[in-house]
Amino acid sequence: MVTEPQSAFIGLETRAPARRGVLTPSGRRTLLLLVDLSIVVVAVIGALAVWARRGDMPFHLSFIRANWTWFPIMAATWVVAALLNDLYRPNLASRFRETTRRLVRAQAVLVLFYLVIYFVSTPRSLPRGFVFFYAAIATPLLFLSRGLFSMVFARPQFRNRVLVMGAGWAGGTAARLIQEHLANEYDLLGFIDDDQGKHGTVIRGARVLGGGSTLPDLVRINEVNLLVVAITRGISPKLFQWVLACQQAGIGVVSMAALYERTLDRTPVHHLAEQWFLEFEPADVLTRLVKRAMDLAFALVASLGFGLLLGPLALAIWLESPGPIFYRQRRCGRNGAPFWVYKLRSMVPDAEKAGAQWAEKRDPRVTRVGRILRKTRLDELPQVWNILKGDMSLIGPRPERPEFVAQLQEQIPFYRSRLSVKPGLTGWAQVRYRYGSSVEDARIKLEYDLYYIKHQSLFLDLAILFRTVGVVLSMAGT
Repeated sequence: MVTEPQSAFIGLETRAPARRGVLTPSGRRTLLLLVDLSIVVVAVIGALAVWARRGDMPFHLSFIRANWTWFPIMAATWVVAALLNDLYRPNLASRFRETTRRLVRAQAVLVLFYLVIYFVSTPRSLPRGFVFFYAAIATPLLFLSRGLFSMVFARPQFRNRVLVMGAGWAGGTAARLIQEHLANEYDLLGFIDDDQGKHGTVIRGARVLGGGSTLPDLVRINEVNLLVVAITRGISPKLFQWVLACQQAGIGVVSMAALYERTLDRTPVHHLAEQWFLEFEPADVLTRLVKRAMDLAFALVASLGFGLLLGPLALAIWLESPGPIFYRQRRCGRNGAPFWVYKLRSMVPDAEKAGAQWAEKRDPRVTRVGRILRKTRLDELPQVWNILKGDMSLIGPRPERPEFVAQLQEQIPFYRSRLSVKPGLTGWAQVRYRYGSSVEDARIKLEYDLYYIKHQSLFLDLAILFRTVGVVLSMAGT
């Protein structure tokens, strides 16, 4: 006798191939990467041709072979610059203005990298103007490819057709995520929920279409190819069988939390189960050793630079606002252990005479010199002492004050979880979000911090370092 889910599977088998042409987000990223690498090859060949012509050299296959190293050099540099600017996010490709800004910034990183190498290398060992020839060819081709990508994959036949399982708070979050960030990739068809009182209601413009028993028919009729499971309090055995039947028939299944993470690089703190921390493991011994070695190497080098800058910075601070050059604050370290953090003073001496308070945008307590120190992050340099002592790491969540930790852990779930690793001089939240000045800002930064704790790796640390350099150079600090 064929059970109900098995019969649903048999019926679904026939419709799964109809949507197999839709690329997954991973497939779209791979396609973008392959197109970019092809453009790099074309641009390098074109740049070599211009270089040869300007130098009255014959341009032929042997000339290209003699300069083959430019292909991996430019490809690797471009991929790193593109990753740092999130250019392999499929949902970004549909936003022309944002894509344009990031493409220009990525190309600027590549050109700057080349110029640095050019000026420190032996004279005439590198081709003069090569990178500008390359950029002149690659940039319009990259713009064209991203425009075509957006036009093609915005067409209905290339968008994923989505049903959200669950019409509660988590389901509403999934709908908002799709509508605000994935509208050019996903078509939200509606919701499935076993609560009959919700059937027919409209949530964020999409209707609750029925219960779990209607899932196979809805999938077949609407050619659904992705189910987003937004049920955080446990899924019923019967509904689980229906979802499993769909997955076995080739329909994609993803949790709301996973979709949220891969779209925003944040962990949805208000939609986590109590056992969420079981999904990741602490860093292994080798990773911890390498991370500590990086901390010490940075702290030693930064100490030398700080020693050279201390005199002029101290004089500038004192001339504008006579008083202490340094100040210290009590902060929470790993597992909540308190320690003193040191900074260059960027506020007036009596800034907190009324007690601890959130910093504000254009805070009147910040001096003119202090604004420059904050924008360039130079006020943080004394924290190299905290890194040397082991109170802090180079990369990790921002060390928070005990008063704010006590307040925020009462208002935001899992807030204290950020104390499971050492705080950092810079971190994922610091480079992805502005300076926090409210409970809502703290919640969003916590989502970035939890994402970092869950996905921490040396590769992610390197990405944060590169982004930090960009923040400092652009004076985007606060």
